[in-house]
Amino acid sequence: TPPAEYGKMMGTMYVKTWDKSKGFDGLCSGLIWNCEILFKYVEVMERNETTLKVRLIPPDISEKWNFTREELLNYSRNIWLEIADYMGATTTTTEDGKYWIVTMKKK
Repeated sequence: TPPAEYGKMMGTMYVKTWDKSKGFDGLCSGLIWNCEILFKYVEVMERNETTLKVRLIPPDISEKWNFTREELLNYSRNIWLEIADYMGATTTTTEDGKYWIVTMKKK
């Protein structure tokens, strides 16, 4: 199974733990909280009623792991896509050299 498909499966599983009644603000708070746990650097670049934009330094990929940085990005991207869709938002994740940029927009 490709990492992107695993990301979709994990995202589908994770949405069960997200409280939809908290809306876009809950999505933003939850994403920031999760990123602070999982990533060594998280910078909130923009946060308002309709947009959240964060910059992350992704984890280092060990030579022992059987996947690439791009596969990890696609895995993460698909988790966030599932959660954002469930919470009433859209998301994009891009790579900017050293950083990943995750942008959530309220629908």
